[in-house]
Amino acid sequence: MRLKSSKISYEASIKKVKPFPYIHIYKCLIENRRGQFWVKYPMHCDHPEPRSRQNLLELKNRFRLAYSQFRLVKIKVLKSKVNNG
Repeated sequence: MRLKSSKISYEASIKKVKPFPYIHIYKCLIENRRGQFWVKYPMHCDHPEPRSRQNLLELKNRFRLAYSQFRLVKIKVLKSKVNNG
């Protein structure tokens, strides 16, 4: 019975979570010892300006966690849009 009540509270907490208001798509040049690669990276965030310092620091932190063996060399902004979902 306890499991069922925790499941209901979990579903209620999911419905309260709102998505990030902005989506910025970055083109990032990453490198490791095998070579350099371009990667498109969509980032959902709170800040409207894609080149703001907060967004770039957040992008670097996310890359450090996701691609630990790669080094981020260059960042270009491809597209920015408002998340209506």
